[in-house]
Amino acid sequence: MPSFLTLCLVFLSAIGCVWGESVTYKVASQNSVSILSGNAPSGSSTSFITTYTNNIGQLTSGNHMTLTLSGYAGCKITGITMSMKSNTSKGAGSFTMTVGSKTLAFIPNSKFNTTNWHGSWTTSYVAVTPAMSISDYVIQSGESVAITISASENSLYCESFTINYAPAITATYTVNLHSGTAGTQLTETSGGAGVTLPQLTSYNSNYTFAGWSATRLTEETSTAP
Repeated sequence: MPSFLTLCLVFLSAIGCVWGESVTYKVASQNSVSILSGNAPSGSSTSFITTYTNNIGQLTSGNHMTLTLSGYAGCKITGITMSMKSNTSKGAGSFTMTVGSKTLAFIPNSKFNTTNWHGSWTTSYVAVTPAMSISDYVIQSGESVAITISASENSLYCESFTINYAPAITATYTVNLHSGTAGTQLTETSGGAGVTLPQLTSYNSNYTFAGWSATRLTEETSTAP
């Protein structure tokens, strides 16, 4: 008698698709940004503040700017690109993107001509894309994303922020379970909520449940799926 029998088949059927989105926020004033292009999540909002007031988008030593994204619940921030420049042979600072205590992306305090930032000095705006530390975190209800650039040397300039994100999942998925000719279905209560498969330990005295198989088995097996 085989020692294992896989009882069930798991299939996922989706209603709808999830595609990546992006939105570019342009620094409009000392305390506001505007959407330059792309689509922000429905119902989302922003707040913006910079501590340097002499020139929009410029940061001198000891100053910082922070863009806060609200209403991104259910989304995942998958990347960020900033349009930036620096003074020739000048300009240094740090960058953080956080959600609560989680750091999604980070640049340590360093000069703009290092690989942490652009890799060379430039007085023309260029794309700066920090590496993501976490790109699969689902933002929870009530959480905000804080994006901060802090200057440690004169000067850093930032004219816009492009946010790449995976939208909140609204489609629901159904799992079809089959054991012999019998079957049942488990459906998510909401998109992305997931389902909990039954925790089986044994079938009867002759068989041990080995786990869930992604393909339906038509005969007994002694190999775990």
